[in-house]
Amino acid sequence: MMLRHIATVGGYTMLSRLAGFARDILVAAYLGAGPVADAFFVAFKFPNFFRRLSGEGAFSVAFIQMFSGMLATKGQQEALAFAHRTIAVMAAVMLGFLLVMELA
Repeated sequence: MMLRHIATVGGYTMLSRLAGFARDILVAAYLGAGPVADAFFVAFKFPNFFRRLSGEGAFSVAFIQMFSGMLATKGQQEALAFAHRTIAVMAAVMLGFLLVMELA
């Protein structure tokens, strides 16, 4: 049973890597090397940074620990309020960053 789950996660990870490789091939074929390709890669640096920070990085680890601790000590209502506040702050920061980038 556990081997099946390991194979599933490993298979999806491999599929993700292959899709990324195909994306890189298509971007290189359509954009080539030059200022347009550079602009494309720079434009995707910032969204990827926020995805890595919030989904894969230290923020998610810290949030899960704080949320779990709050859920155990203060209850579901307070933990959900904390989650809502956190999401609101992150959305406001990302919206502000988006506005700065669009207006610049």
